[in-house]
Amino acid sequence: MIGGTDRDLVSCPVCGGDHFSDLFVRDANSFVRCRTCGLILINPQPTLAEVDALYGKDYYEPWGLDEEYVSVSGMKAATFDLKLRCVEKYRTKGRLLDVGCAAGFSLEAAVKRGWDAYGVELSGYSASLAQERFGKERVFSGTLDQAGFERDFFDAVFMVDVIEHVKDLDGFMANVWRILKKQGIAAIVTPDAGSFSYKLMGRSWPHIKGEHLYYFSASTLQKLLEKHGFRLLSVLPSLKVLTVGYAQRHFLTYRVPFLSVVVKATELLTPAKLGKWKCTVRTGELFAIAQKITAPLKQNE
Repeated sequence: MIGGTDRDLVSCPVCGGDHFSDLFVRDANSFVRCRTCGLILINPQPTLAEVDALYGKDYYEPWGLDEEYVSVSGMKAATFDLKLRCVEKYRTKGRLLDVGCAAGFSLEAAVKRGWDAYGVELSGYSASLAQERFGKERVFSGTLDQAGFERDFFDAVFMVDVIEHVKDLDGFMANVWRILKKQGIAAIVTPDAGSFSYKLMGRSWPHIKGEHLYYFSASTLQKLLEKHGFRLLSVLPSLKVLTVGYAQRHFLTYRVPFLSVVVKATELLTPAKLGKWKCTVRTGELFAIAQKITAPLKQNE
């Protein structure tokens, strides 16, 4: 649980609005909806120290890296490969950055497809795993802002399960625009607040977490992108390659009423071979591809 007494109320990072409707409270976090544009967010926001403290080794416990490294690495690389194939419809291979590259499985997929791949990872634990394979000159441990990449350096920047974690979205998106080449591609995966699964589950939706500060729909994400000098090219349901065992670990860590109980029962009955079976599924997230076209708004530079 994230909690604190020195949190600050924030304006909507999409439209700048200051009027919100209360939705629900979960784990001491107040979830609200912007009355102007519809963005869902936690408000007041956790402090930066509260959020940063989450991203140690325990954060990756549901991945099962210690027990199933080969299986997990293949699953994560296959998922990123699906995203790369979509982006390559709009941009030929070149220099790529994955912000939030975790242990670097995404970079392996990118290199195999001919990209010149770089990564940034906030978690020191997972960044060190990626650096073991790609080196510190390719993987930066810290934030995108701290990495200090040159202007117009990348052909594509991927942000998979990232923007919902970022406190300063204006500064972050302005930096993405800065480091992308002219007509470069920004690829974003984030929980979809317009999805059927959110509408059905509400506060019990598995993506409702204290470290997820913002919850975009296709329309609110498009507004954020346009605000920062991007044109939305495509928005699709995001697909993930998962093993049965990985899905079970996830629901046992991030508990969902009734569903986690069912998963626990099936875990006891699942043969080891079936636990490693891979499938491609929708997980209540959206995948947006956008192109850098104009300068971001002045106040965001």
